[in-house]
Amino acid sequence: MRLAAAPPGSPAGDEDLQMLAGPYALKFLTSTLVAFMSTVDWMMREDELLTCSSSLDAL
Repeated sequence: MRLAAAPPGSPAGDEDLQMLAGPYALKFLTSTLVAFMSTVDWMMREDELLTCSSSLDAL
């Protein structure tokens, strides 16, 4: 196991770990990003919901 930084020009990290990291990143990081984007989208629509709610209360 190498604890120091990789020399310039060489691939960084352990090849076995890089092989495991690719599918992990595709599966979990993609779903995390989609969930975060959905949360932000929901938060941006909050004003529209409040406006709609207040207009219904005025009726």
